[in-house]
Amino acid sequence: MHNAKAIYQSVLDRLAQAVFDNDYRSWSTVFGVPFKMTTAEGTLVHENERDVAVGFADFVGALRRKNVVRMAQVCQFAYLSEPDTITGYHDTVMYQADGTALPEYTVKWVLHLHPAGHWQITKDISTISAEDRQLLPHSDFTQFQREDTSEELRLRRVVQTMLDKADSTLLHGAFEEWQNSYLLPLVVETRQGQTIIEDAKHLREDFAIYRKEFSIHNVTDITRVIRTAEMLDQDLMLATYRAHVISGARYVVPPWTGAMTFRRHDGAWYITKIMHAMGHLNWSGRASDIQNDSATDNIIEMNRQRPGKGKT
Repeated sequence: MHNAKAIYQSVLDRLAQAVFDNDYRSWSTVFGVPFKMTTAEGTLVHENERDVAVGFADFVGALRRKNVVRMAQVCQFAYLSEPDTITGYHDTVMYQADGTALPEYTVKWVLHLHPAGHWQITKDISTISAEDRQLLPHSDFTQFQREDTSEELRLRRVVQTMLDKADSTLLHGAFEEWQNSYLLPLVVETRQGQTIIEDAKHLREDFAIYRKEFSIHNVTDITRVIRTAEMLDQDLMLATYRAHVISGARYVVPPWTGAMTFRRHDGAWYITKIMHAMGHLNWSGRASDIQNDSATDNIIEMNRQRPGKGKT
């Protein structure tokens, strides 16, 4: 078996070949679904084959508009982080037809071994902007497309930062840090009904249930991508998001849309209500519940009309 760096480089070469041959079939074998991409603007998730196809068309079209005729991509470092997972870094330079080189950038990839025996990209992480990478957004990736005001953009970034922290601390089992994201009592709305978590003891019990389920289902990644964020009053904010729970290179449950409210308390923002949350237990049977987003829309509208003050 080739070493990790050689495998990583071979995937880079396959991607470049597919792009300049305009070969979607080959491109589709390079990317696993779900595919998670993080740039300076935020996180995007390709949820299905349609997303991969649209992403291919956007990428190829963007390179043509920039008159890019060649990409030099070199793996600098890669290692086998799990028996079926390779993590590494590569540098990319794009060249235009007149020989001009566009700015070089570095990207981190995570690759997973497909059951058919080939390696696929499942995560793409960088700190530069999508525009600098000559990429266009997917048509559903609204955070890259909307002509937001500076205040709307600021609110989404504030909320995304808070959710990233909450998801990361839950995934890695850091209860004390996770607890700091919430203001009690916490209201959780699902299609099965409403739950109110009154105190830290019950919040810890909720945390333990999630941690157990993550272990059972081998959850390796949690991502909630912010779609909208708006102020309801000076100390209350409403946000909607798309949630992804992933094990390696597959979804544990289908992605779903949810909403939450945040309250400002002593100068800081906290989560006070989660709507259309997935809930606990029997994840494999929750597809119909998760994919029905109409309940979320109704709850969001109710919260816009009756924001209330709640307890602090």
